[in-house]
Amino acid sequence: MFIVLFLGFTVLAIYHAVKFHKFLRLVSKTWKTDNRIKVFGVSFKSHTQMYGDIFFLNNLWVGKGLLDIPLEKLSKELTSARGHLRQQFLFGFLAFLSVVLNGIVGV
Repeated sequence: MFIVLFLGFTVLAIYHAVKFHKFLRLVSKTWKTDNRIKVFGVSFKSHTQMYGDIFFLNNLWVGKGLLDIPLEKLSKELTSARGHLRQQFLFGFLAFLSVVLNGIVGV
């Protein structure tokens, strides 16, 4: 039973990771069209730079400043990316927890 839970949670975590990546690519395309826009005080050239900036990911996780973004489209994309980031971590944690519970029950 724990194997099925682990596989289910892992598939869901990967699904949300892919969706998060997709939304970061959309955000970077929006930034490329208008370079004057800064989100969380920073402007990035690509989505890989967003992954590398821990302050961007932290601010996205907390959601601080998402409502202060001048473009509504960009704000919606970042809000969706925030949801997928949180769900990715949730299902990843649940997959880890299922392994731990399997070990505890096995003992």
